[in-house]
Amino acid sequence: MNNNNYNEFIRATIELANKIDKKRDELISILCMYESRETAVYEIQHSIKTLQGFSNEFSNLDFLKKYGNISIFFPINLPLYSLVLFAITSSAFAKKVRVRPPMIINELLEKIVKIVEFSDLMPNIFLYPISRKQFLDECVEYSQVVIFNGRYENVQELITEFPDKKFIFNGRGINPAIVGNNANIDLAVKKIVEMRIFNSGQDCAGIDVIFVSDVIYEKFVATLKEDVSMVSVGNYNDEGVRIGKVQRIEYINELKEFLLKAENDITFRGVVNYDSCIVTPHIIERDIKDHNGEFVEFFAPIFYILKYESESELLAILNSEHYSEYAMYASVFGTSDELNKNIPNTQVLINKIVNDIEIGNEPYGGYGAKANFVYHDNNFKFGPVLISNVLAS
Repeated sequence: MNNNNYNEFIRATIELANKIDKKRDELISILCMYESRETAVYEIQHSIKTLQGFSNEFSNLDFLKKYGNISIFFPINLPLYSLVLFAITSSAFAKKVRVRPPMIINELLEKIVKIVEFSDLMPNIFLYPISRKQFLDECVEYSQVVIFNGRYENVQELITEFPDKKFIFNGRGINPAIVGNNANIDLAVKKIVEMRIFNSGQDCAGIDVIFVSDVIYEKFVATLKEDVSMVSVGNYNDEGVRIGKVQRIEYINELKEFLLKAENDITFRGVVNYDSCIVTPHIIERDIKDHNGEFVEFFAPIFYILKYESESELLAILNSEHYSEYAMYASVFGTSDELNKNIPNTQVLINKIVNDIEIGNEPYGGYGAKANFVYHDNNFKFGPVLISNVLAS
């Protein structure tokens, strides 16, 4: 560890944490143009906590600037927190960090960095709101590391094109909830609703499928419908609103296709409003035997419930490639220890959701081969990723 580099970096991150805290109200106003207040508060709190935690996270790492350039394909969600997780972490190890934000959040991101005087504290981080091809030609080509947030198929294309780069991949994994015979139903419903509607259902850690034991099925579904019916929907400027605008029309188009196919299984019918781009909660119920193929990752508040009779039939579907290759986290309520230890490639959270345990100073993700990985020298390492550890190694 180089003490001068470490001290300089930690000083800047602590100052940034203080600025975010000081500018909290302004940041919430800006973020609520894009997301709910609940989401904005979450990412501000997690940004501050992660920045404050860097002193411990980085204390034993090699702080010499190992890389000339790092290129980042920025996610569409949680813009402030993503700056901390991906860009600021990388800046400790590179002379230059080049960030390509999705066009839809570029203006928002510019406002955020201006408010917190980001460029003064992190002068080696630059935003590149340019086309994908330009970014590949002008940035990725000259980078030693690429951090990619997005689809598995897209990162595979990049690895084929740039096999000499180190890739850190954060993908779209499958995060189920499992509600077993001994579940506290009120707790399970509360936590599942919280995670499913977080960021209006657009978060990559959202619960994609809910497996429910037939023993407590009817009571669970009745409680869920009651809770979902009370969720507030509207404009993000309204402090109490938890579900608002979906940011990409493509999400709505994809959802429309799915809902048409699931028409006969919709038991709580919401609204898909193309004018406002707001999707209100839907509940879809099926028997586990009627599920075929891949699990859909919804970017809207869709509750997809599969009823199971035995742990063996549940494990059969969890061991299929449609789940195991994309496995990340599973939130389990009232399930047996035997079931929990046999869920493949998964970090099992007992009576908790991802938002209860996630913090930027700890490794994130599961062990699914298509969920997240590090690629280097023609080798893949699958498992939870902590970017600082990867870049220091």
